Amino acid sequence: MMKLKQTYTVTGNRKPVLLAGNGISARILKCTLEHESEYYVAGVVGDNKQAGQCSDLADLPFFNVESRTIDEDTPVFMAVGYSGLNMRRAEFFNRLCSNGWNIESYISSRAIVLTEGIGKGCLIMPSSVIEPGAVVGADTVVWGGAYISHDSIIGSHCWLASGCVTGGSAKIGNHTFLGINSSVVNDISVGAYNFIGTAASVTKNTGDRDLVLGPKSIRPAWDAVEFARSIGF
Repeated sequence: MMKLKQTYTVTGNRKPVLLAGNGISARILKCTLEHESEYYVAGVVGDNKQAGQCSDLADLPFFNVESRTIDEDTPVFMAVGYSGLNMRRAEFFNRLCSNGWNIESYISSRAIVLTEGIGKGCLIMPSSVIEPGAVVGADTVVWGGAYISHDSIIGSHCWLASGCVTGGSAKIGNHTFLGINSSVVNDISVGAYNFIGTAASVTKNTGDRDLVLGPKSIRPAWDAVEFARSIGF
């Protein structure tokens, strides 16, 4: 197996890390790591080096997800977007686990995290806040500026966009997307595979695959997964 610490010159005590994914989310995470963390990006893991690749990542070593030819202790951070209500990222996460990759969570040094309930393979980005008693499931992304209030339970494979807020003891089901500046009020339960649009406010419990759109929190009788596909999401 390749030993990254023997292959790369490390500045100071920075540690090597791999990014799972090579698109825009990986580009942003790479920049974040370079500016504020103890890690340097030593390569990317994926299926196809060219598919969806950002130019910023083109010169990095590429490792195929199915053939782990690298030091098994090298951490991998999930850097895949929210397409298909996070189903693509979840599928990739599960394949990485099955193939023995060392998936870890990344918590920004500029995030305020007051809980130990962070699952495997999460991204907690700068300026996000997670209050005491909150739980965040595996492979969930909490983007910069999101706010998770006390005792909230966030499912696995979710995406919380910038500025969204969950009130105290709110529950968010697996694979749900919370859009920019959306909110879920205290004690409300949001089902799995929900799409909560920009600035929408959820004040009543939702079922699975529900859709809530816009500042007026319109709830069309559409399937959220089919809606996401229809807009190329």
